[in-house]
Amino acid sequence: MRRICFISLLAVLAPLSALACSPGYVENPGPIEHGDLCSYVEPQHIGENFGEPALDLGEGRVAQIIGYGNGCDLDSSIILTQCTSSQQVQIGPDLTQAVPNGGGFLYDIKSAIAPNGALELRDPLPELAASAARRGHDITWLEPLSNPYKARSTGPADLSCACRTFYPDTPGAQKR
Repeated sequence: MRRICFISLLAVLAPLSALACSPGYVENPGPIEHGDLCSYVEPQHIGENFGEPALDLGEGRVAQIIGYGNGCDLDSSIILTQCTSSQQVQIGPDLTQAVPNGGGFLYDIKSAIAPNGALELRDPLPELAASAARRGHDITWLEPLSNPYKARSTGPADLSCACRTFYPDTPGAQKR
């Protein structure tokens, strides 16, 4: 009898678990909304691409967290740029790839950054990238003055915006 009750309970609960988090579909997503310090939100049919306000890390270096979220899932990376040399590194997943709709991913780069995590953003970019790689994070060195996010389906990130905002007379401030 217990076994029959347990199986009956599973039969009732199993379909409910599929509804635990189901992102909604938006037929006509709105326009990109630009905010302060290079931030943006780009609505998608399911979820949105986003860029948080850029950070001035000092000594010609800037950072911006970019990502995709849909209410159930989140993927984010941080892009650090040395504006004086245009050297750029991305720590976290490659968001230029197709982002799954409700794919069950969760990678929030904020949890890896000090003070909560071990990555100290003020370290020189090569040391920071090596530290992140040792901790299992994806590392992508971006071509100087390139923008892999321009004209992609993963967001309108303007990687030169932070340099133009904080260090306008540097090579990194050139529009890409």
